[in-house]
Amino acid sequence: MFDLSCIQVRMSTLVDRILQNCHADESGISAGAGSRGWLRFSVMKAPTVFLGELTNSELESWLEKSSTVIIPVGAVEQHGPHSAMLTDVIIPTEIARRVAPRLEALVAPPVSYALSYPHTGFRGVAQIRIPTFMALIED
Repeated sequence: MFDLSCIQVRMSTLVDRILQNCHADESGISAGAGSRGWLRFSVMKAPTVFLGELTNSELESWLEKSSTVIIPVGAVEQHGPHSAMLTDVIIPTEIARRVAPRLEALVAPPVSYALSYPHTGFRGVAQIRIPTFMALIED
């Protein structure tokens, strides 16, 4: 077993020193590098299909080529001792993530409240009435 705490402390100190003289703008980040002048680097953002991870300007650019949005829907309900209560939300969200590029679609934040009447009586079940659910989906 290796002790990496000293590396973490040194990296933290290095980052702190860089950020003391840091300036950010739309072209990237400039950080003071002492007598050597300025160090310039850009922060690369990983591509995403999740609407909630986009900035407004990224969304505007995306809307120029497509307008399809997938809304995953699932219920928060019990699945026994072996599975998370969010299982019915996680699965459709993952399916939407995988399908979105093929459809040139974005994935909206999931609707995590649904019809869970068969699970009534179990603790932690989050359910809404049928008219509420229908109104949410229609809106």
